[in-house]
Amino acid sequence: MGMEIRYDEIEIFRNNISTLKKTSLDDENTVKQYMTDAEVSVIHFDRVKKAYVRSLEPKPKFLPCSSDALYIGREGSVSFIEFKNGKINDKQKYNVYQKIYESLLIFCDITGESISFCRDHAEFILVYNETKNDEAKEEREEGGLQESASRVKIGKYFHRKGKGHFIRFGLERFEQLYFQRVFTYTEAEFENEFVKGMSE
Repeated sequence: MGMEIRYDEIEIFRNNISTLKKTSLDDENTVKQYMTDAEVSVIHFDRVKKAYVRSLEPKPKFLPCSSDALYIGREGSVSFIEFKNGKINDKQKYNVYQKIYESLLIFCDITGESISFCRDHAEFILVYNETKNDEAKEEREEGGLQESASRVKIGKYFHRKGKGHFIRFGLERFEQLYFQRVFTYTEAEFENEFVKGMSE
């Protein structure tokens, strides 16, 4: 199929169109919060996952994990987008990894594409809450490297100088293996570096 996928002709995608803002809703806390106000059209991938599972026979015992949104860019490029409003600890990292694997499997099954298609044409974006994840000293996680706000700033600085991008939370392992590119953005970075480009 290559880059000729007609996403608008795939019923499960067409029936689950939403906005980036709606897919960014964090309703796990008492106060509902959106991580972006962008009204750009995207595929609500969480709903796609639920519809996909409903279509299976026999019915699975467990609901898989999935990314929040799927954005189809120019020339059919694909962006899997995950919003994380809370503190990203080891448990949350594992949850993001699981969402990546299971989203890819669902996407490939629906489209008839393979992982090599995603490696060539897809990217993964994690949007995180800067305040909750850039403390002066984050807790040292078991078996993990201590990540401080200053280390992150230095990493971002040098990656920008080299025209690259700094990937956090161990997600660099997925770049060039499953995705063409992987990005970890604060909410502000997401608006400036991704959302603005959607409307250009």
